[in-house]
Amino acid sequence: MDADDELRAQAAAQEAEIEGIVKSRPLIGPKARDFVSDSEMRQILHRKTQESGFESLREELEGTEAFVRKIPSLESKYTGIRHVRGDGNCFYRSFVFRMFEVARTDNALRTRLLDVAREALPYLTDVGYEEVSIETFTDFCVETLESLDKLSQEDLEVLFGEDGESDYLVWFGRLACAGFLKHQPDRFLPFIPESFCDMNSFCSREVEPMGKEADQPQVIALAEYWQLRVCVEYIDSSDESTTSTHVFGPGDDDAPGDICLLYRPGHYEIIYA
Repeated sequence: MDADDELRAQAAAQEAEIEGIVKSRPLIGPKARDFVSDSEMRQILHRKTQESGFESLREELEGTEAFVRKIPSLESKYTGIRHVRGDGNCFYRSFVFRMFEVARTDNALRTRLLDVAREALPYLTDVGYEEVSIETFTDFCVETLESLDKLSQEDLEVLFGEDGESDYLVWFGRLACAGFLKHQPDRFLPFIPESFCDMNSFCSREVEPMGKEADQPQVIALAEYWQLRVCVEYIDSSDESTTSTHVFGPGDDDAPGDICLLYRPGHYEIIYA
């Protein structure tokens, strides 16, 4: 084996190791402010829960002082965090899970979301999607919203914690996002990389495929599609001691978020006010 082959083999081995670590983590973890009574489950999820709810994050970020110093500012505004697998779908999975979690106990919101979901099929076929290709996903979203008030919190966590049906909802989130972007290409095209000549090519490569990370245009699009206010706390390597707060979607600047997310480079997770 020559030097190039050896480097390729090492890179492939590292990639496989990283993929194994990612897949070993839950798609949706427990809400960290809640104590887990089953010690065996606690070991499986590798989760240490404490009242602050952010000890697991502090442990995960240990050694990155610029990140860790911002955690107290999170603790002053939020009660806990729910970890989400970092597989490239974390924004969509976090958004959709939290949306369903809130709507489960808020009938007015659930009704409003159902109105949007029931119009999804014509909304999406209007920008070129074929009905036969997407109706399974739109129908499943509607059906899940219709039965949401009958699900327990545990049922919802089980649904989103397993591959399969939860991926239908995650991909529908991608589909809704792409549809919104395609309906307003002139608005969003200035904010996507110049390498994409039009919105269709951007969506086909950066929004629709599972595993593709989301950037700010996708966050705006999904928030406005569902008419939900999304508050994103950015934690980065700056010298500041506080997170940077960005709010998307409808509402006044001072209004609380319907969905609150934590963003650190390349990864989104759910945080609770």
